[in-house]
Amino acid sequence: MSVLSLDFGTSFLKACLFAADGRLLASVSEELNARTPRSGEVELDPEAGWDAACRAVRKTLLEAGVASSDVHAVCATGTTLVTVYDESGRALRPSICFGDMRLPPQEDIETILQSVGPERIAAAFGLRELDDHTLAIILSTLTSSKLLWLRANEPETYAHTRAAVTTGWELLNMRLTGTVSHQENPIEVETRISELFDVPRSWFGDQYRTGEVVGRVSGEAASRTGLPKGTPVVAGAWDSMCGFLGSGMTRPGIALNIAGTTDVLAVASRTGEPAGGGFVVRHIIPGLWVVTLSPIRGPTLDWFRDLLVDGERSYSEFDDLVAGAAPGSGGLLCLPYMSGEKGAVRDLDARGILLGLDVAHTRADLARAAVEGSILELRRILDGYEGAGLRVDEVRVSGGRARSRLWNQMKADILGRVVHVLAVPETGCLGSAILASVAIGVQSDLASGVDSMVHIAEAIVPDPDTVDLYAEVFDVYREMYQTNRGLLAGVARLRNRLL
Repeated sequence: MSVLSLDFGTSFLKACLFAADGRLLASVSEELNARTPRSGEVELDPEAGWDAACRAVRKTLLEAGVASSDVHAVCATGTTLVTVYDESGRALRPSICFGDMRLPPQEDIETILQSVGPERIAAAFGLRELDDHTLAIILSTLTSSKLLWLRANEPETYAHTRAAVTTGWELLNMRLTGTVSHQENPIEVETRISELFDVPRSWFGDQYRTGEVVGRVSGEAASRTGLPKGTPVVAGAWDSMCGFLGSGMTRPGIALNIAGTTDVLAVASRTGEPAGGGFVVRHIIPGLWVVTLSPIRGPTLDWFRDLLVDGERSYSEFDDLVAGAAPGSGGLLCLPYMSGEKGAVRDLDARGILLGLDVAHTRADLARAAVEGSILELRRILDGYEGAGLRVDEVRVSGGRARSRLWNQMKADILGRVVHVLAVPETGCLGSAILASVAIGVQSDLASGVDSMVHIAEAIVPDPDTVDLYAEVFDVYREMYQTNRGLLAGVARLRNRLL
């Protein structure tokens, strides 16, 4: 008996096949060719995404060497992916992805603030207050905002829309079952904005709760994927939410770093109270909350990789470069805000800085500084959590970049903590597999599913000498943004005029 998980991200479409005890039987990733038509925009072809899913499923079944009849359920996870369709089911335009910064027109934003209220918006995300940058970040992540942008900027497309899916897993559910459906939205403000602007509810189909069976694999989807017709399709959740479940984050004090395109750092809590500037969301497990921040690191690291690595530009070759430089990168520090910043610092106008650049620095120093900068930012977030009174007993790492032992050791050294590496890095997929296992009765409940299916592979201990060095580096790093904030705002004004 096995369950299949799919993860529709921004950079990759992943398929993972799990045994009942959580063993990863096979995993295949298909790269998604997201594009940036203009600064701040991120789009991809939804049909290409579905094609990637079909290829990934077939390859996964082949790699695992199991009969398709052994797959007892499918559950998908993913990220924001706003896609609109006409009455014939044809996608009207490319999907708008997570990380896209497009906002509604200013008059719509003012209507939202007047009708919903900044206090209500802040409370919905577990924040005590709401500044302009945080409001922009929140609105940029809401799917209703993308639909309002579409209404204002592509009115003909909006007029022909008859169906909409707002996440990667909803798109996969639609293609697997042939029926449009949507999750019960835990963010009440999202629903309120849609109602305020009369976004038709009929576009989104039937509503289901996370963990419910939303339909079964259709004949057409069976022929494309190789899955048996009639296989139950279970409603998943956000990739980060499934990642919290698949990491075993089932009690307060566990911190999780999901190292992917979005470098999530989250801590479990019982109270749901605002802390450390993090957004507060309900855990899938009742009675538990998660304080989380999600700085987008993928574009910065990809940029350095593509600049510094010749040929196939793989992360394996990039890691070789990183390993070729000593801790501290020869005094070179990198502020990794190359796509703006949405973590402990919230500033969409911020951009990257290389501080201390010297003619003696090498490509290896540049590569290591980029990785160090990304992890130093995680330390800033973790310090903020603990400074606000959140308990952090244990740090776990997952995600695609958690496969790198080098990066995991750097995290242990920079954070000054033992880092627990999960046996299955694809915790989002494992979390959705747990949901599927409970839905079909293989596991009795979520807690039992976590106990049976989540395992720690390795505990990486920090090196004391390197910890001391990075403490000095961090003292300089944490001043970089604040000291240069005014200059970055000036550069943003210049950039906007030039573009």
